[in-house]
Amino acid sequence: MTAALESMIYGFFLYKKPIQIWRVIASVICVTVICYIGLNTLWVSMLGGTNFMVALSSRILKEMITPWIHMVVVWFILEGLSRVKLSRKF
Repeated sequence: MTAALESMIYGFFLYKKPIQIWRVIASVICVTVICYIGLNTLWVSMLGGTNFMVALSSRILKEMITPWIHMVVVWFILEGLSRVKLSRKF
């Protein structure tokens, strides 16, 4: 469920839209807050039987660092894909 929501958020911000840095930043921040911090922490706390705040405290440092890496990776992938011409041979 989290992966489907993550894909929908990225699609909402990036699909068939011009590549702009604010779109990349907004999409990564929304995915991080909603999916990674919110839902994944909820699933970990439910499956592990721990308190939500305990699970959140152990994950928050990772979720403060990784969005910066995601932003750079998504930006370079989108820039690279925008330069490639895809031809359909069907």
